[in-house]
Amino acid sequence: MKVNRSYGPYYRSVKVGCLEVIEPKGRLMLEIRDLSRWLPQEAIELYEGQGYNELYPPQAQAVERGLLEGKNMLLALATASGKTFLAELAMLKAALQSKRSLYIVPLRALAAEKFDSFQRFKDLGV
Repeated sequence: MKVNRSYGPYYRSVKVGCLEVIEPKGRLMLEIRDLSRWLPQEAIELYEGQGYNELYPPQAQAVERGLLEGKNMLLALATASGKTFLAELAMLKAALQSKRSLYIVPLRALAAEKFDSFQRFKDLGV
């Protein structure tokens, strides 16, 4: 394994055989309050009030790589790693900028659940 180059303060490129892998430097941690760079304080307080304190490492990686800056991403994460939360953050950020989002789920019941879940953002103008 040979380290080739750095990708900012959080990532590095590592050569593994013929592949180049971008991996985090150490444990990447991002707290909900750190999202205030991208989201209004009211949204941060709403998440904190629901018990969210910090992002899982894959969530922090997605945010640090530009999820809330409008960069296109394809996320392939393990079960229960926070994919839905990332989608919610991205859609909230887009809605606050008067942009549209499409959230597709495989079941009608899940769609109804997510619709109800998004109602909590009404006070933010969404």
